[in-house]
Amino acid sequence: MPSLDMDDEPVMEDDLEAEQSTAPSKSSVDPSLAPSNISTVFPEDRLFGCASDAFMPDHMIPKLLESPAGICISDLLHADLDQLYFDRSHSFVPILHQRSYFAWSRSPVKTEAQICLQHAMWTLAASLSAQLQHIRDSLYERTRIMLDSLEAKDTNTDFADIEHVQARILLLIYDFMRTNYQRGWMSAGRCFRLLQLMRLYEIDAPENVARRNNAVETESWIKVEEKRRTFWMAFSLDRFISIRHEWPLTLSEQVISTRLPAPDDKFQSSQYLQMGFLSEAITSTSPASASNHLCPFTESIILATICGRALAHRQQSAVEHVYSHVPQYFWDRHEWLVNMLNARTDILMCHYPSSGTHCDAMLLFTNMMAQTTMLYLCKIMESVKWSSSSSSSSASLSSANHDSNSNTINNNKNRGCTNDNSSSTTSSIDPQSGSHLQAITSFKRQSLSSAREIVRLARGMVGELSYFKLHPFTPLPLALCVEFLQSHAYLDEVDVDRQAREVLTTLGELASVNNLAMDYAGGCAGGGGGGGGFGGEGTGAGGGFGANGVSGGMNVR
Repeated sequence: MPSLDMDDEPVMEDDLEAEQSTAPSKSSVDPSLAPSNISTVFPEDRLFGCASDAFMPDHMIPKLLESPAGICISDLLHADLDQLYFDRSHSFVPILHQRSYFAWSRSPVKTEAQICLQHAMWTLAASLSAQLQHIRDSLYERTRIMLDSLEAKDTNTDFADIEHVQARILLLIYDFMRTNYQRGWMSAGRCFRLLQLMRLYEIDAPENVARRNNAVETESWIKVEEKRRTFWMAFSLDRFISIRHEWPLTLSEQVISTRLPAPDDKFQSSQYLQMGFLSEAITSTSPASASNHLCPFTESIILATICGRALAHRQQSAVEHVYSHVPQYFWDRHEWLVNMLNARTDILMCHYPSSGTHCDAMLLFTNMMAQTTMLYLCKIMESVKWSSSSSSSSASLSSANHDSNSNTINNNKNRGCTNDNSSSTTSSIDPQSGSHLQAITSFKRQSLSSAREIVRLARGMVGELSYFKLHPFTPLPLALCVEFLQSHAYLDEVDVDRQAREVLTTLGELASVNNLAMDYAGGCAGGGGGGGGFGGEGTGAGGGFGANGVSGGMNVR
């Protein structure tokens, strides 16, 4: 793979290169000519369209001037950042109506929330371009300051702008990708609480629909649809962020009365389409019964919901063990989740053939997370502390594990539209008789097949998509896959070891553009699954995975 080189990426606009080449270097600027007012650095007519001095707290101005932030967003750079955002970010965060954005973005008069959103878009866009890395930190600091200033005001949340929440979503994605996990987690909390204040989880509740219909100025379908998409994006991120460390979810599934988003082509062309609710879509258990109006974004939402339910299953099981032994309804829940996941995987494979998966960042990530959820369910089964009456069979389980032959495992890519594993392995489980051991062994084999499917998807990803176009949380399924392979090397020692190294190398390459990958690669290379991973006692199978071979070339097309 080619190495990361600033010259490898094509210029988004031909004139941008000329503009950058004629710009004075930092060393050539006379210090005496440095602007004394922040409006000179960020010209009002080019950057804001409104008075910047009133918008930014005075005590923040010197800090901004001290930063390497002498950037002027010209009309050309403005257009380039806008286009870069829709080319590289929109596929994994499809919350904006492009024509509506372009209509207000060039207006000299904007709301403060719109200005925050515009800068959040530019921040994320700059982070996804090798040639614009030099301005991303300045844009990021500027965006944070403006959002903090906006939120410091005593505003009525009933009239809060949707652009405010959208800006927060983009900033939390940037925080996870480019700062650190702790800041990303805190940023996510602010975003989710703002969303709850605006009650975006009940957009289509009967009383809200009646209120919109009776309003003097009827809210356009596009605006309502943007709100729906914003809510569902946050809902999905809440699940994907939490599952790694098994943190409690913020956005409850039980209170949602917001319809699923329409397909992106209908949304962008302003073609009205009323979608169903999550509870309706998730109960579709066969490809034939699945709605024709489902889209990659909707599939991602449904998969995120299953992830959230698996996380709740894990947390509930942990609490149950505090009070008693494993109850029978643990297996009922587990079987229910496995069957739901298998059915959804079948629908994905039938409606979205693998040949097109690698070209769509959202679809690729959704497919990876479907397989990762299977690994997570396996981890839940392994984490159960069995009663003493069944623990005597642990030796037979260990023997069965080591005797398992991976050649008997059917790879997911050969399953077609019929899931060979659709019948649950947990039926009629009786822990007292030791039958759970056989179920666990069988489930591990199925999970190994899921891990191999992630390896296959990652292999195709490297050749088809620029790393700048990948879903920002792609490192999550890759890391969990490596941890599973490392802790289950005994299932097929030679093949599993090779595949773990292959995915670990991909993680190392992603680390150049995504700090999540850097964190995960470091944890996986240590040989154990810390903080919610698959590692534990006796899972040092990956201890030999050092930093050597992790770094490598990067696809930055």
